[in-house]
Amino acid sequence: MDLHTLIEEKLLGLSQDSLLKNMGYQNLKTGKQTLLAFLASENIYEWLKYGHYDLKYNSEQFVWKLVKILNIPKDIANEDIEEAKKRYKAFTLMKSFIWVETDIKEASSGFAMMAKGAASKIAIDKESLISKPKHLIFLDIKNIIIKHYADNKGTLHFDEIKYYLYTHTDGKTYKLTTEGIPFLEKKE
Repeated sequence: MDLHTLIEEKLLGLSQDSLLKNMGYQNLKTGKQTLLAFLASENIYEWLKYGHYDLKYNSEQFVWKLVKILNIPKDIANEDIEEAKKRYKAFTLMKSFIWVETDIKEASSGFAMMAKGAASKIAIDKESLISKPKHLIFLDIKNIIIKHYADNKGTLHFDEIKYYLYTHTDGKTYKLTTEGIPFLEKKE
């Protein structure tokens, strides 16, 4: 059972007012709003990701205080919290787009450059990728690149697409072929 569900179960039948007083809230209205926001979140990761702060606790401190008051073993809590923090770190390192590099011929018009810049990125859904292992992420990125290359017939604004750049959860930027293969792995 995950920590969020465990907290929800432990809260059943408890008086919110007494819980919030035990947590140190002088203003119960603020505490109730924070508790409701926590319960509305899907899991610990979602709660920590959006960084709630109510002038008493930040999102992580709030969870730890609940863990203490509800007598939840710290090792169970620590495992879920650390996993959520690790996932969030990966989320922040990954870029939400893939750059498309072409053999661009410099245009003198600022508008032309802006148009090329906007079209030279492919948006990706980071959230759907970060929980996957690296090889599956690269498989998804490969499929996105292959589809993009085919949809655009290998060109972007009359310039030939040369390669793609993708920044992974490890913070490294990978140069990928038009087939979505990292250049170091390309077979000649």
